[in-house]
This record gives sequence, C-alpha cells and structure tokens, in this order.
Amino acid sequence: MIIYKKILLQIHHFIFFAIFLILGIWSISVTNFLQFFIIIFFINFFYITKIYFQFNPNKLKIFTLIFLAIFSFLSGAYRTSKINLENQKTLELIQEKQINGIGLIQEIDFNEENNLKTIKLKIIRGYIDKQYEEKLCDKILCLYCNKFSNLKIGQIIKFKDFKISSSKNAEFNLYCAKEKILATIFTDKNKLKVIGYDYSFESYLFNLRDRVFRKLKSKINTETFSYFSSIFLGHKIKNKDYDNLKDKFNFWGISHYLARSGLHVLIILILLQFIFKFFPVGLIVKQILSISLIGIYTTLTWSSISFIRSIIMFFLCQICMFVYLQIQTLHIVTLTTIFVLLNNPLQLFFLDFQLSFALTFFLALFFDINNKKSIA
Repeated sequence: MIIYKKILLQIHHFIFFAIFLILGIWSISVTNFLQFFIIIFFINFFYITKIYFQFNPNKLKIFTLIFLAIFSFLSGAYRTSKINLENQKTLELIQEKQINGIGLIQEIDFNEENNLKTIKLKIIRGYIDKQYEEKLCDKILCLYCNKFSNLKIGQIIKFKDFKISSSKNAEFNLYCAKEKILATIFTDKNKLKVIGYDYSFESYLFNLRDRVFRKLKSKINTETFSYFSSIFLGHKIKNKDYDNLKDKFNFWGISHYLARSGLHVLIILILLQFIFKFFPVGLIVKQILSISLIGIYTTLTWSSISFIRSIIMFFLCQICMFVYLQIQTLHIVTLTTIFVLLNNPLQLFFLDFQLSFALTFFLALFFDINNKKSIA
C-alpha cells in the first residue's frame, strides 16, 4: 500500500489530464465498449485515489482537480466530434456534384517516375452549382496533372467542373480529414486558369522555401540531395534514387532514419551551441539567435508530427530558461501532447503520432526516474 501510494503521488496531474484528453478523443470512435469501460474505470480509480492521498481533507482542491479531469475528457470528445461532424457534412455536400471556385497554389511537387505534378491548392472561394459555400473555404485540394510549366507557387487559380466522389477507404478518409484535404483529383490544363498572384506573407514563405529547395537541388548531385532532402528538409523526392535508398534502408530495418525527427533538431542545436562558443556574447543573445535560426529552419522546411513535437518542446524549454523555471522534460512532453491533440485530435489515430510521442514520453520518464535516483 505504501509503494502504491508513493508511485501515485509521483505522477503529476498534467499526465492524468493528458490521459483523460486522449480518452475523450478515443471515446468518439471506440468500437470495443467493454475494453474502453475497463480502462476508463481504472484510470478514474487511480486518479481519485491519488488526489485523495495528496489533498485529503481539502475538498475544494479535490473537486477542482476532478472538474479539470472531466473538462479534459469532454474537451477531447467535443473537439473530435466537432471535426468529424464538419467533415461529414462537407463530404455529403459535395458528393457527386460539380465544384467550381478560386484557389491558391501552396505547393508543387513533381514525380519523376510517372511524370505527374502534384499541386496543393488551398480553396479561397468554393461554389457548388453556382452557389457559394463557406464550408469549402481553407480546404485543400490535391491535384494531379500532366507536367506543364505555367503554374507556380503563389498563383491564384480558377478551377471548374471538379467532380468529387467519396472514397470507401476509411483510413484514407481519416487521413484526408487530419490534413484538411477535401479531395484528390486527376485533372488537366483546361480546367485550370491563372487569374492572378497572391502577395501575402504566407505565399512569400511558400515561394522562399521552394526557391531554397530548387537552389540546393541544382548545387548537389541527385543521389546526395535525395538523402539530404529527406533527412534535413523533411521532403521526400519521388525518383529512382530515393526508391533505391529506401529499399536498402528497409532491408536493414533502419528506414526510420530517413524520416526527419527530433534527433535532427537536436543535431542542429548542438552544432549551433558549438559555433556560439567562438562568439563572446551573452547567454540570452545566444538563446535568441538559436530561437531565430530554428524558426527560419522550420519555415523553410516541410513539417512532420515528430518534427512539430520537437519544435514545440524546444520553444517550451526556451520559455522555461527565459523565466528561470526548472526544465522538467516529462512535463514538457505532456504539455506538448495536450497542445497537439487540442489543435488536431485526429493525430491520435495515426502511427507516426503514437510512436513519436509514446517513445519520447517513456524516454523522458526514464530520464526523470534516473534523475531522482541520482539526487537521492
């Protein structure tokens, strides 16, 4: 009983709040209700026991923490149900109908194997049967078309006669919902017309990233650039060199090294700290420079969930340093999990999120336990 009490008291409330948030998200799509009921029963039992051991007889604190736990659960359930409902209504609205509208080109990728361009088009205004639909705004269309040179990032495109059919693949539909993708469409030049150019800061950043990418590609040989782009830019180039590289990594079971993660952010930070040793400037200036350079690097590269996790953790650590708070890695991982899931709860159902956050959490937990042992 004493060991049980000691373990419970060491688990921070933030961890339980994150667990309740996850349970709330899971509750919307749960299929095995018995399994879900057993899990939530034991989590509730452990948490109520913990706060009873810690705060009894202070009833105000006990009820406050119980309220926050319930609020975390309901927040996850509400956010997930809201997103699912919006996606379902949008898909029902566009099913087997002609869509016209105006969109902004945010990204253009060329597949050398099948000679197709992939265009990421953000809808500015969308029409169904000549009627404006606000629900289509800010959704993404992934267009696949033959290679032609007059399309550029930042251009405003008028598209017409796009017929969208729903996919029967539930996993693909969930992925599209997570990425805010309305549909993937094979189209041709006749259905797209350039009507202007967007001069917003967002389009400037997309263009800058594309120019840097192309400049580096022209200076580095193809095979080396395939490695560099995947590992440090977070962008997989679809060509034979990358496919051969991926096959070799798969053979040895190390394909995860090709995906950019927090490790690469850590390598960059170590290099920055090493370079800053040669400059006689204060710690605060070094931290500001690190934040600025990491911010620029984030802007000019492609994101993944593991990269986003590491960037959020980095900024939270910097905030702790600026306000002279002790850095608790386990708390930072937990807060990062809460931020990411509140922003996009559908991330929870994908393996990249599960592996990235679970591994980071257990590493932070192991580090925290070792720290306490060394202090003791």
